[in-house]
Amino acid sequence: MSVGILPPPRMVPVTFGACAGWLHPASGKHGVLLCGALNHEILPLYQSWHALAAMIAAAGLSVLRFDYHGTGDSLGDDREPGRVEAWRQSIRAAAQFMREECGFETLDLVGIRLGATLASLSAAEIRVERLVAIAPVANGRTYIREAQARSRMLCSIWRLGNASLTHGEIANDGFIITKETASDIARLDLTCVRTRPAREVLLVGETSSLIHKLQEAYETAGCHVTRKDFTGFAALMDSATLAQIPLKDWQAVVSYLTKARQAASNVPVLPRSFALQASSFHEERMIFGHDDRLAGVLCRPVAQTPVATILFLNTGGNPHFGWGRMSVEHARALAAPGVASLRLDIAGLGDAAPLAGSPRAALYRKESIADVREALELLEQRGLSNFTLVGHCSGAWLALNAGRADPRVRGLFLVNLQRFIWTGDEDLEALMAQAYRATDSYLQEIGSGAMWQRLLKGQINWARLPGIARAMLRRPAARIGNRLWRIAARLLGIETQTARISGMLRHLSERGTDTLLVYSETDPGREELARHFGASGCRLRLPRLWIATIENADHDITSEEARRAYFELLSKHVDCATGAIPAKPASERPQIVAQAA
Repeated sequence: MSVGILPPPRMVPVTFGACAGWLHPASGKHGVLLCGALNHEILPLYQSWHALAAMIAAAGLSVLRFDYHGTGDSLGDDREPGRVEAWRQSIRAAAQFMREECGFETLDLVGIRLGATLASLSAAEIRVERLVAIAPVANGRTYIREAQARSRMLCSIWRLGNASLTHGEIANDGFIITKETASDIARLDLTCVRTRPAREVLLVGETSSLIHKLQEAYETAGCHVTRKDFTGFAALMDSATLAQIPLKDWQAVVSYLTKARQAASNVPVLPRSFALQASSFHEERMIFGHDDRLAGVLCRPVAQTPVATILFLNTGGNPHFGWGRMSVEHARALAAPGVASLRLDIAGLGDAAPLAGSPRAALYRKESIADVREALELLEQRGLSNFTLVGHCSGAWLALNAGRADPRVRGLFLVNLQRFIWTGDEDLEALMAQAYRATDSYLQEIGSGAMWQRLLKGQINWARLPGIARAMLRRPAARIGNRLWRIAARLLGIETQTARISGMLRHLSERGTDTLLVYSETDPGREELARHFGASGCRLRLPRLWIATIENADHDITSEEARRAYFELLSKHVDCATGAIPAKPASERPQIVAQAA
């Protein structure tokens, strides 16, 4: 998304009840309310939903997009009872906010996936003129069956231990659907709609018998229905990092919403409320930085002066709230003992200003180091100090490089770092496709017989076996080649990549920055560590540097058990970086192993 394709975000942070949102203001008394996706589909769709809001606002209609109760930056969580009703109540509250606080007289409602289902069921009650249903979940029972199948498949592939599965819950990408919520979703069926949701309906979706049945149901209820194919749906539903924004489909939605709308000069009332508060934390959304290109959520303790400050960086293409909303949970939990935090969206991700291309265009950019610097300056202006950067995967690379460049950083918490140095020669999509587990995890399965048992049960994905075999052969060859190159480079006086990395880490150590490298037990990032510093980093012995392993954890730290182990490591590391726990010399620091199950 370059500025020539999409406008830069013009947003105002808002809150209503327990929900957080962004108002994209334009002129006129007619507004558009966006009802986003839910559960694991939030992640790949977030960036595109932001883009749609910006496009509608640029076309002259004010837009409100928001996080339902228990999602994103709003209060609440997945396991609270009455989720479906809470989500519908969030839509009602958003519509009331637009009318009573912002002064909009008429509304259109736009929803996607399960959000389109809830929008359709709520449209008549909140009196909208037009309804746009994008790839709606027409049948809740089918949605739940697909979510269950996806959960089982991912648990099998990545060897996820997850206690939630034993309680009959559905776990996908760290998001939980409880038995009660699954039952409530399963009862949703748009094809049985009898009340007219709106006078006009735009139905956007891939052609299917269910879409045709849904169109008939709308028409029977008295709606004038317009159908459009969703050509960009498959690319939109990829991972958050690789998802493509469906610009042509979005333009069709914008054209539909703006047709027969007359230009207006009056501007909506911009609300002043943009903070959420609970018993232990106070949060405010903000846009900041040069040209307001950055966005984030500042979380501060309520009852005490902050003793430390954490800057949570984006993981891959995920928005600031993190995989399975992990950054939100950790920020709020850390506020209780007095730790402030900022959940940052760097340029090109989440709520920040867009960049050309998919979210992957924002990853491994040297320009992002300036984004982190501006975030630290903002925090300093707010009277905060004792900074620790937290990064995962690509975010770990950014944290390492931004921390090295800024002496204000006292702690680094680097999780599943895939590359210490990013040369730009590698293709990110290919690297993600080849992200096989660490070699020793496969060898352990072969030795224990676990892989043979899965083979007999038909649980092996045969398509991945050639790639796994190539990776297992390539990795030791790379280690040997790297060792020989170090010897040759020393003789020739050439600086190797390993020497550069050693220099980076030594600089941080001598500066007094506490660094913790955290790896999931099976993560391929451990191969990068071994390539430069031996198995488990055995040759990396520096003061103020630790290496930790989380057992029974996948790359994304998905299971609740792994997340608890992660949070315990993070809490102790923040204490160390602030001096609450004295740093031990390197000779006294064994490998840290955190149990996830």
